[in-house]
Amino acid sequence: NEVDVDGRPCPLRTRTGALCPQLCVSDVALCPQGYGNDLCPTGEKLCIDGSCSSACGDIPARKNPCGCGFQFPPEQAAGLVPCASFLDVTIDHYNAKDPSQTIDFCADKFNVSGIVPIWGRWSAEQDLATNLPISNGRRFWAGKQCPKAPKYHYKYNEPLWLGVFACSGAEAIILAIWVVYKYFREKTVKRLRRKESGFTTATAAAVAVANAKDTKPLSGKLIDDASLSSASKEKTSGTSASATAGADEGTELRLKGFKNDVLGWIGFVSVLAVSLGWFVFLGFWTGDYYGTLGEVASLAHYNSSLLDETLIPIWIFATTWLVVCCTFQDRIRNYFRIECLPAEGTCVQIERELVELRMASSTSMFVRLAKRAEENFVKLIRANYHVKTCKIERIPRTGQRYFNYMCTRYVFNESSAQYSPYQFDLGSTHNQLKSHAGGLSSDEAGARFDLVGPNFISVDVPSYVMAFALEMSQFFYLYQFMVMWLYYYWNYYIIGVIDTCIILLSAIVKVVVRVRSELRVKHMAEHSEACSILRDGEWQELSTIDLVPGDVFRVAAGMHVPCDAVVLGGNIVSDESSLTGEPLPIRKFPIHDDDGIHDKSGAGKINTLFAGTSVSQAQSVTTSDGSVSEPIGLCVHTGTQTDKGQLVQEILFPQPISFIFNEQLRLVFGILILYAILVFILAMVFYQTQPSASWFYAMFSCSQLISPLLPAALVMGQSVAANRLKKKQIYCVNLDRVIMAGKVQMFCFDKTGTLTKEGLEFYGGLCAHTNGDDTKAPSFDSFVDSFSALPDLMRTAASTCHAVAEVEGGLMIGNPVDIEMF
Repeated sequence: NEVDVDGRPCPLRTRTGALCPQLCVSDVALCPQGYGNDLCPTGEKLCIDGSCSSACGDIPARKNPCGCGFQFPPEQAAGLVPCASFLDVTIDHYNAKDPSQTIDFCADKFNVSGIVPIWGRWSAEQDLATNLPISNGRRFWAGKQCPKAPKYHYKYNEPLWLGVFACSGAEAIILAIWVVYKYFREKTVKRLRRKESGFTTATAAAVAVANAKDTKPLSGKLIDDASLSSASKEKTSGTSASATAGADEGTELRLKGFKNDVLGWIGFVSVLAVSLGWFVFLGFWTGDYYGTLGEVASLAHYNSSLLDETLIPIWIFATTWLVVCCTFQDRIRNYFRIECLPAEGTCVQIERELVELRMASSTSMFVRLAKRAEENFVKLIRANYHVKTCKIERIPRTGQRYFNYMCTRYVFNESSAQYSPYQFDLGSTHNQLKSHAGGLSSDEAGARFDLVGPNFISVDVPSYVMAFALEMSQFFYLYQFMVMWLYYYWNYYIIGVIDTCIILLSAIVKVVVRVRSELRVKHMAEHSEACSILRDGEWQELSTIDLVPGDVFRVAAGMHVPCDAVVLGGNIVSDESSLTGEPLPIRKFPIHDDDGIHDKSGAGKINTLFAGTSVSQAQSVTTSDGSVSEPIGLCVHTGTQTDKGQLVQEILFPQPISFIFNEQLRLVFGILILYAILVFILAMVFYQTQPSASWFYAMFSCSQLISPLLPAALVMGQSVAANRLKKKQIYCVNLDRVIMAGKVQMFCFDKTGTLTKEGLEFYGGLCAHTNGDDTKAPSFDSFVDSFSALPDLMRTAASTCHAVAEVEGGLMIGNPVDIEMF
């Protein structure tokens, strides 16, 4: 405030530097000695930019400091040229508020005689000492003494803006035409929705195939012209805890049909072109900031302030456009298609509601408010649905429409007017299942194959390039790169390039880890091998891909069970460790010849082979009537209807999970956003500089609160953790789950055998006897620690009353207590 603690004015200080203003003259000959043409070598002259050259005509007029930065200087300034800049001076008791002090000092120092007015004071063009006009020798002080130049403006008839207006107008016309065209083309479908309330409330039975005796009705709701309700899927004890969302009974999948349209394709391409155009436009403006297009600020009439002020709305419009496209990227392609009934479309848009599994809830009021605000916003933009567009195909044999979603085939059923997965009911009793022991005919098997699809879980793993593109389409990457663009522009390009490299590196690491994990899942899920299948009464060597429900196939040692099947014959030992974690092989028995109910999750488990398990031993046995029963199985479920298929679906399509940790993060981000808004306001109000510079400073401050490098740091940490888990044969497809696992404080296991030592040890025997008197209570003999020392009757009973079987290689399977006796 220029006063000391006592309120007295502070003494003026000595100042050294280029303090003298620029001297502008109508003729270089009027410059002081040593600051005109005499400064330049022979044959050269002083140019308007202060350099010496033999040809000064190529230097643009805007380089002339005697224009004082005016876009259109006044006519009085015409013809003025600058003298060479004066040398540095030292002024004692320098007073920055008194320009006359500096002018008088510089005039005396460099022999500038006469009265020289300040640039812009044209009425003072008279030598007051002689009272003579100086029109033939005009001189003015410019440079630091120049008045503030008027604000630059565009005329908007510049070629660049004409091109921008043409492109924007063309896009607006294309979108307007498409909106009107789409309205009239979809008018019938929308009217049908409003008229027929049944499209949102009616229910219908979905019949699996035309043959009613071999079908199981599939029930579901009809939503938005159709609904997708998966068939009931039985769960096997010991396998995964639950089926995937969308595969559970009663889960509704919203479905809309669409048709391609030429005009819609033009509209979609135009949106892509505009999105790319924003980056090109920003690139031009950023390059102009550094003068890569010629001279600095050439697009803004060579005015840097105008260039800054123009970039700000361009950046805001570009960010808004890209945020909208990123938010609705799963729906935007179908917006440029014509909606129709799903039975008539060429593709369907499937919406599956993401129901978050909340492991624990916070009792904090602020956390609950943040959670409620997020839920309302997510519902507003319909981000609580997973949207997938699937192509509708036709079955060559029957022409029925179908599509594949979540590794499951959905076929359009004419009787129920809806798409649904087909599931065959082969019966629930033992005799009903045994009635299919004759196998299927080729025609019947082909018809079933068309309805359920191949017995093969196809896992689509994108290429590294496509996976990287999908990763870059996420919202946070858009935020990162738009913030980095401000760094590129505002002369922080070195920091921007370094941060961009870090972001790209973290994204590449994340993509590589995820794709490799998905490839391992693909290798686990996709399996096929040769198999003997009973078709047309003959055994045929086919692929396990050709299996359909109702097929009978031979079970061989060493084979991987290709489907969920019921054992019809033979002696089979199955290793289910890959599916249930059971360490010991399990013996499987054929179903009985009775009307007992087969329940594969209960007592029928010993009669059931599960997909994904391996066969340790398969032997033919001789029945009581002397016939030979070879090891065969009846295919009951294939593909994703098996327990293995449900497990693969859970891995590929995980259900969202929320911990208290996640709920608290929402509150933290909410606080950061509010704090960033406050910082932005304070920076704009108190940062005393040009408004454009204040805006950039405020944006940089906000970007440090919500750092663009935060996701990169998290990804790198998660990737390191995933690599450590990989060394322990633990594969992580979703890296975000690593953080969740780190927050687990208690883990409950379903059985103690998972944690304790495997196997039992024989300790001894304690036999009882009655001494030949059944009327008295039996008494125990003394303890015997050797099996061979037990009485003969005890050893005979232990050797015959057991369920132990010996498989190839001498391995015994059965009850651990029984195995220990041998």
